[in-house]
Amino acid sequence: MPIAKHLTAWLLLAAASANPVVAASDTAPVARDVQLPAWAETALRAMNAKDYTTALRLITAGIASPTSTTMPTAVRVAALEAGVTCAYETGQKDLAHRFALDATQFDEASDWVWRTRLWLELGAKTPDAAFATVVAMTQGRGGALNSAPVQWMFSLTRQLRDGGDLAARRRLLAMLTASSYQPQSAIPVIDPFRRDYAGLLYEAGEKDAALAQVRQIENSSMLLLLSVDPRFRQALGADFSPRVAVERFLATLRTAAVLHPESLEVVIEIAARERQLGHADAALATLQAAAPLGPKAASYTDLGEQLNWWWDGVGRAQEALGHSEAALGAFAQGKATVEYGALNVSQTINLAWAQLRVGHTSDALATLTVFDVPGRDVSAYGVMEMRSVQACAATRLGRAADAAVAIAFVKAHRRDNIGALGDVLLCAGDFDGAAADFIQRLDDPEQRATALLALSDYDPPEGTLPPDPIYSRLPMLKRRPDVQAAISRAGGTRRIPLQREPI
Repeated sequence: MPIAKHLTAWLLLAAASANPVVAASDTAPVARDVQLPAWAETALRAMNAKDYTTALRLITAGIASPTSTTMPTAVRVAALEAGVTCAYETGQKDLAHRFALDATQFDEASDWVWRTRLWLELGAKTPDAAFATVVAMTQGRGGALNSAPVQWMFSLTRQLRDGGDLAARRRLLAMLTASSYQPQSAIPVIDPFRRDYAGLLYEAGEKDAALAQVRQIENSSMLLLLSVDPRFRQALGADFSPRVAVERFLATLRTAAVLHPESLEVVIEIAARERQLGHADAALATLQAAAPLGPKAASYTDLGEQLNWWWDGVGRAQEALGHSEAALGAFAQGKATVEYGALNVSQTINLAWAQLRVGHTSDALATLTVFDVPGRDVSAYGVMEMRSVQACAATRLGRAADAAVAIAFVKAHRRDNIGALGDVLLCAGDFDGAAADFIQRLDDPEQRATALLALSDYDPPEGTLPPDPIYSRLPMLKRRPDVQAAISRAGGTRRIPLQREPI
């Protein structure tokens, strides 16, 4: 469940409870002078014993009973919220959603149940319902919306995009770029929404409004992308400097680190910008100074989500410095940390990529064998990354048949990870296929900027590293007349005086 707390709070504050349970801070309050019905007391005992089936039966019957019409609203709402937990815990997500819908019809509903309603809708991939919930949250429940993880908003925008609901997507992005939306994050997170909203406005002919969105962006990665987008270059100005943009955003992040010493994510972001500027030694020092190990770990409120990415950052800094074995050790430590209570998919794949880059090709394939276990929960994007490593590694080992199988998979699922196919074909030495894929992206308005950025020229690596199996082949690809023509049609690449971040 989101905000991992069981909602037993519908009674928690009731004077009738002999052994009161400490309630979550945002659950529906029940006045201490309210007498709970007998069924509620029994349901509470069942919930405390984790007998959710019994509790759910009692709650369902109690809410439906004729006497429920006289139940105080706060008690009814809290009972509905308890029903959400019991239904979810017994595998009845549709019923949990119905309870959440009923609860959120009342002003007394907690922020928790609003977030849970949205979370269930996103998980069920019902973007129309999720969009309606977000709209409702903007009407007086801003606290619930702002406290929802921003990743949920990214998920909803993707679901609306994939479903072709342009009107809802545009309205959602308008809400997410409004000043009233203030997600709880130590680092700026609105800029991707501004970029996407600017794109929709521009395509709708509202160019001034689109450029106004672009001018509010401060994330240097977003600005770098927009600097090669023919639609928005003018908004950045002819004197736009990628290095200055990164340095400016780095200053913003350092201020955020002072304001949010509890955030490990800010530290990781600072180190990423330092690596980008060619200061991998400084990045490593930044990460080591904040090492979330031992007693210091308790000072970070986001340790559970960010520890693996701290190790990932250490690995990338060590790799940039040419310390291959130290890099692999850090990536392996990241892999060893759990991700949402299970196998760390992200770091397993990142370790395999790192092994491939430093020439430990057989090890890369061995690392990925953990995905052979049936039932692994891996996103479509993650599967594409895994298959990409397999295709590249098999090619380098001369296993043509295995490489062909992996490449066929990447081709068949191209939409799940745009850009993966061109990279895989480059690694496999299929320059005709890679050129066709890059040209298709360059001619696609939605993919044009990312393709141009990939084809731009960056500073050479800091440390002594083996040739990158993908990026080292880009110069040969760019010399092809058909690719040059497509680059020209798309508006041209640029020289970027920064380090290119490895996959």
